[in-house]
Order: sequence, then structure tokens, then C-alpha cells
Amino acid sequence: MILIPLVLLLVIGFLTVRTCTQSRLPIGLTLALAPAAGAGIIGLGLFLLFSVTGKLDTWSVVIFSLVALFALLFLNSLLNLNSIRTLATPISKAFFEAFSVDNRWTSITLIIITAMLIGRALHYPYGGWDAWSCWNLKAKFLTLAGSNATDMFLPELWR
Repeated sequence: MILIPLVLLLVIGFLTVRTCTQSRLPIGLTLALAPAAGAGIIGLGLFLLFSVTGKLDTWSVVIFSLVALFALLFLNSLLNLNSIRTLATPISKAFFEAFSVDNRWTSITLIIITAMLIGRALHYPYGGWDAWSCWNLKAKFLTLAGSNATDMFLPELWR
């Protein structure tokens, strides 16, 4: 069930990167940037949608994602970028293109940075010392405040 939104996020990110760069980036780098671009577009759009409507339900997320997808497809067709044909190419071709002589150092750098970030996330699954200190401070406040902790929500203190 989670696979459909992730694929939609990747396609929206791919189309966004292809549209913004007008297909000048190699396909491997475009595929590497697609998840972040898709998450940024969807996240910003849903934030704006929530700010305007004041609610966020399942159907508004689905409709917004589909509208964003079709808008990017339309924009790509206007710019004659052939992103759908490029997206339909096999992943193996994109993988070998990413490791061509021109892109070798970029790909190696991205792989090393990704491995370092994954290693850090696995080593500190709950965050580093700063996250622990912030959450311990909040827990200490709630524990020591007792029943007075709810006084911070009094309407007299809102100003």
C-alpha cells in the first residue's frame, strides 16, 4: 500500500528535476535527485493546501498529487522533454549511464555520502546527544512540574 505513494513521489520528483533542468542532467543524477525533489514538492504543496483549506484528508492528498503529476506531464509535453520515454528506460541503463566516465566521480561521491548517512542513522536511531538532551529536558520538566504542567495552556498566558 505504501508503494503507490512512493512511486508517485519518485515520478513527481523525476518530472520536476527534468523540467527544472530541461533534461540537461544525466539520468542517474536525475534519479538520485528525484526522491528529495518529489518530497519537497509534495510537502510544500500539502502545507499550502492545509494553510488555505484548514483541513487535510486522504482525498485532498490524492487529488493534489494527481493534479501535480498531470501538471508536470503537461509542462514536460509543452517543453518537448520526452520525460516519459526517458522514465520508461530500464534501470540498468540508467545505472550504467551513472557510472560512465563523465559521471563516475559524482556517482562515487553520492554513494559514499549515502553510505555515511545510512551508517549514522543506524548507529544513532534516536538521534545524537542534542536530541537526547532536548527530550530529557522536556521529560524532566513534565515530571517535576506535576499537575502544574497544564498551567502553561491557560488563556491568561497566551499574550
